[in-house]
Amino acid sequence: MFLNEFALDQIEVLDSYSNNLSDKVLDFIGSYDPDRLLYSFRVNAGLKDNLKVFGPYPNWENSKIGGHTMGHYLVACAQGIKHGYANRKGKDGRTLSERLTYIIEELDKCQKNYPLANGFIFGATYGEGEGPEWQFDQLDSGNPKGTWVPWYTMHKILAGFLEVFKLTDNHLALEIAENLGEWVYKRVTKWTEEIQSKVLAVEYGGMNDCLYELYKCAKNDGYKDFNHFAIAAHQFDEEKLFELIASGATNALNMRHANTTIPKFIGALNRYRALGDNKYLNYAQAFWNLVVNHHTYITGGNSESEHFGNDDVLEELRSNANCETCNTHNMLKLTRELYKIMGDKKYADYYDQTYTNAILASCNSNTGMTTYFQPMASGCFKPYCNPDLEKNYFWCCTGTGLENFTKLGDSFYFYKNNQLYVNMYSSSRLNWEEKGLVLRQKENLGKNGEVIFTVEKAPQTEVEILFRKPDWAQEVSYELKDKTNLSTTYMDDYLSLQKVWKAGDEIRLNFILKMQVYSLPDCSEVFAFKYGPYVLAANLGSDEKMITYHIGVQTDVCANKIVLGQEKELKGSYLNTRGIGILESEKIKLEGSPAELKENPLKFLKKVSDFTFELETGRGGEKLTFVPYYKLHDQRYGIYWHFIF
Repeated sequence: MFLNEFALDQIEVLDSYSNNLSDKVLDFIGSYDPDRLLYSFRVNAGLKDNLKVFGPYPNWENSKIGGHTMGHYLVACAQGIKHGYANRKGKDGRTLSERLTYIIEELDKCQKNYPLANGFIFGATYGEGEGPEWQFDQLDSGNPKGTWVPWYTMHKILAGFLEVFKLTDNHLALEIAENLGEWVYKRVTKWTEEIQSKVLAVEYGGMNDCLYELYKCAKNDGYKDFNHFAIAAHQFDEEKLFELIASGATNALNMRHANTTIPKFIGALNRYRALGDNKYLNYAQAFWNLVVNHHTYITGGNSESEHFGNDDVLEELRSNANCETCNTHNMLKLTRELYKIMGDKKYADYYDQTYTNAILASCNSNTGMTTYFQPMASGCFKPYCNPDLEKNYFWCCTGTGLENFTKLGDSFYFYKNNQLYVNMYSSSRLNWEEKGLVLRQKENLGKNGEVIFTVEKAPQTEVEILFRKPDWAQEVSYELKDKTNLSTTYMDDYLSLQKVWKAGDEIRLNFILKMQVYSLPDCSEVFAFKYGPYVLAANLGSDEKMITYHIGVQTDVCANKIVLGQEKELKGSYLNTRGIGILESEKIKLEGSPAELKENPLKFLKKVSDFTFELETGRGGEKLTFVPYYKLHDQRYGIYWHFIF
């Protein structure tokens, strides 16, 4: 199939809610001091006279994982520039373009000044008697004690350079990446099978993914030894794991760290794209099917306390530590690439579900701060990172949050030859420069399920526009005033309209939205609801007891759950947050049967407004008000509820 993506500068997001999130995240990006991000890189390179500031940012950034934020930051800046924000000024008066150029030039100095002059560059801190490469040496020796996840951090940094090159055509960024890639190549090709096994037992992110990407970039750029990077990448391909997943083994993901595992399969897919190795495509497909069909909640998120559980065990794992945002980010990366290769609508449906109900839900519309976890236990709330950089923990998910909201709209449209695929229904404008087509989309699903497309500029040749038939609509129909020479095809997956379009043509799509009822495979009494594209959650309000505590490394989770006046304190530690049970107030009594609820949910959920519904709990007229989950911030909520018939 091999569909093509549009560049970020060809897509303008017009949805006001989404743009508000991007604006706030861009303001947050502009509040960073580049010299604080550069501090440990300069120290490691022996450039102590260039420090300019008193130290690195605190917490995760002032630790053995320090520098990971730099990788995310490079990607976010590059995406923002490509998306049209190059001249947006930050707190220090620098534009986004200026701060990115400054950082790349300073990192180049760090790499060239590194004492061993071997291409290495790193931003983690180290202790007395150690050195910049100490963590990597420790892993190679088979002793991870005192290290964190150096290869994970290296993946973020290398991926950052590559995105800067790809999005802004900054060849210095590619040169730095190539030099760094050679350092990786020289180190990993010395591994014995035993050393490789021990090193890969520690989280290494998507090192295979970024090295295959470097292989493609370097090859296209005429770099002599581009093949080094494919060789190095393959050292990070875990074929035993890939074969295990492809075999369909039961519970193969149980207790695997989710965000360690997902990028491995993104890398497997990139090997297929880079080298045409078909079995790696099969690995990626098998993994995607396993996660989406057996480990995923209604929002599209997965995991508990950062880990997968047994297949089809989700109710037991509903807690205050579900759905790590990095997992969601990476599952969408995998999904996007699979869709481009296969063109299968199931990937587009999952992308829509997860983008809307997990990514948009991860950002606080009031502050622009993003989540680490999104609890699936009723009565919890979403904790966010701190806008004060001196108090921020610099979580991995804070980094992916910077990336998520500088690329909104990147998967709304795809193309192949004269075919335009419309996959997402969100107000936006597409400028398909190659064809001379400008298409404006205005989403108003609240108004009779209506979405209007207007041709603002038309090509001289015929273009086929294919509109995805989403899984959240019972049916879709269209209205088009001028049907001259129009060819219409109703496929199972897409509605196809083909003609020579002219400026002013208006296509009015009408969706009949459906209320869907989702259950969990390990509990027949638990249900959640989705109306049209939106997961619904009962708004349980805010209170003075919305406090957090830490699990893992400085990761905030809710310290209690409160549902309709009943409260339970939550004290679970990392990997011990599951099995928290339910309160009596989480049980809803209905006059009917599970079959009736599934077949006719609107008999029980009464529509109040476009996307607001009320449901009686069966306790003296008490009602729950359900609204789109993605818009709930700074409030407790309940997505899943226990029903008694």
